[in-house]
Amino acid sequence: MNFISKITITISPKLKQKFQTFVGFFIFEQKAKHMKLLKEFKDFAVKGNMMDMAIGIIIGASFNAIVNVLVKNIILPPLSLSNYLEYFLDKRID
Repeated sequence: MNFISKITITISPKLKQKFQTFVGFFIFEQKAKHMKLLKEFKDFAVKGNMMDMAIGIIIGASFNAIVNVLVKNIILPPLSLSNYLEYFLDKRID
């Protein structure tokens, strides 16, 4: 057996009650914060802002796809060709 597992700590009942009161207050505060966050999210969703945000995300994803196609198919091929020509011209035979 481990020596540490055999150690017991005795706490006075008054200190134990103060500790439980402190922990209970901390847990109550955390629950209150979560409830406030949940209430604010519900208010946000009910106002209709959730639909606006969803439409914004869809438009942003579409714009991202358009930019990716533009860069990959229109902008990068001439750039890679210019790099290839520069490399090819440096390799000429003397």
